[in-house]
Amino acid sequence: MPALSGLERSEFQPPVGVVEGYYTIHSELATMPKTIGKGVQEMDFIVAFPPAFRQTIETLVRLGLASRDEIMVEGAKVRPYDVTSTVIDALPKPKEPELDVDIQRCVLVGEKNGNPVTLRYEAVTWPHEKWRVGGGVVDTGVPPSIAAQWMVKGRTKGPGVLPPETAFDPKGYFEELSAQGRGIRVTETAEETRLLN
Repeated sequence: MPALSGLERSEFQPPVGVVEGYYTIHSELATMPKTIGKGVQEMDFIVAFPPAFRQTIETLVRLGLASRDEIMVEGAKVRPYDVTSTVIDALPKPKEPELDVDIQRCVLVGEKNGNPVTLRYEAVTWPHEKWRVGGGVVDTGVPPSIAAQWMVKGRTKGPGVLPPETAFDPKGYFEELSAQGRGIRVTETAEETRLLN
């Protein structure tokens, strides 16, 4: 699917509310269909950013300012992507951190014991007051930090390069993710529909 296609509306708890998401590439799509097994037939990754941010990115792409192809500018070869990145990095940084709320939702649709079932996992990350960072920063930094600590303690399921879903015990990992003071809460909801005879 092309990036930014497949616009889909989803509703989350306040203060997030209703958002519009779209398809994008993400690393989970490369490994999970193989590692989960059990006949995975379809998997997608949808991301929702504030509309103004999405429109800005769309404009940069449409103008060619995200292109990685070299062009000549006043006798010098440059990649528009590099120029755009450099200009954005040089912009003044906000004095106060953005205290956003970040939510990841994973919905699995399938069968359990011969009955249709939908499992919904949701990780909600609020701003961390003590660290003075927003939810997006917390849920970007905390999971790999836990992974690194577990690797040092020998809590991986084997040597070598492994995708996260096979490298660690998932139950223990999610318990650690939701531990006191982390700012991340993971919940599980199951909706099972029994077929009537």
